[in-house]
Amino acid sequence: MIHASLRRVGLGRDGAPALYQTLLRQAHAHGTAAIMPAFSYQCEDPAAWMDPPLPASQVAARQEQTPAFDRSRSPVHAEIGFLAEYFRRQPGTVRSIHPVLSFSAIGPAAAAATGSQGLHFPLGPVSPLGWLVEQHGIVLLVGTGLATLTLMHLAETAAAVSYVRASRCRVRTKQGWTWYWGSPGDRRNFSKAADLLAAATVARGPLGKADAVAVDAAHFTSALISRLDADPGWLLCDDPGCPFCLAARRYLAGLQPEIVYGEQRAGECAPAQPALPHL
Repeated sequence: MIHASLRRVGLGRDGAPALYQTLLRQAHAHGTAAIMPAFSYQCEDPAAWMDPPLPASQVAARQEQTPAFDRSRSPVHAEIGFLAEYFRRQPGTVRSIHPVLSFSAIGPAAAAATGSQGLHFPLGPVSPLGWLVEQHGIVLLVGTGLATLTLMHLAETAAAVSYVRASRCRVRTKQGWTWYWGSPGDRRNFSKAADLLAAATVARGPLGKADAVAVDAAHFTSALISRLDADPGWLLCDDPGCPFCLAARRYLAGLQPEIVYGEQRAGECAPAQPALPHL
C-alpha cells in the first residue's frame, strides 16, 4: 500500500507516471498488487461533518448536492492527493466497491486485493488492508507520516474494544442514502505510534527530496492491536474539543451505545451491527 505526497517528494505532478510505473513493474514482477486509498468523502452525508460542523441551515441544501458514489467515475477526494486519483484513472486499475472508503489496485492480484471489501467495516480484517496484512505486505510512506497511515484504522477496527466498530456513517449511493458500520474518526494522535512504526520499519531511504519508509504491515498491525487491547483509548487525541474523540471516549465509558455520523431521519432504520471477522 502506498501513501505519498508528491509535493513533499519534490517531483510534482510530473512524478506520478514514474512512481506509478515503478509500482506496476514491481507488482507484476512479484505476482502481487499495489494498492492505494481511493476515498470519496464527497459522498458522505454533510450532516456528518463535525470538524467544523456544517451550519444547520445549510445541511438540507448540501445533502441535495451530495453525489452518489459511482465506482468507475467518482474521483478520489482532493484530500487524498493527486497521485491517488492518477492511480485510479489508469487502464487496468481495479477499484473496490465501498461508497466512501474504496481502494484502487494494480497488478496480477488486484482483483483479490480489492474483492473482499463490503459495505460494513471497510477498513477491517475483510478489506484491502486485511488482504495486505494476510499477504505480509509492505506499506510505503513517501513524504508523509503516521497521520495519513490508513493501516492504523485497521488496528482500531480489530481491537478487542473498538470505537470504530461502534461508529456508523450515512453515505449516498446509486440506490439512495445508506448507513455503514466502521467509520473511522480522528487521526491527530497517531504520532503516538512512532515507536511501533520504527520497530516495524524494514527499509528507509530517499525518494526525490523525501524520506521513503517501508513498513511491515503485519508486524505493525499486530503491535498496534496489542496496545489497543491494553488501552482502547490509546490513539484518541488529547483535545477536549475534538468531537470525534469526545464521542469515542463517551462510548468507551459506556455513556452512549454507538457513534453516529449523519442525519437519521424519521422512519429510516440503520442496519444491525454485523459481527467482525478476525485477522
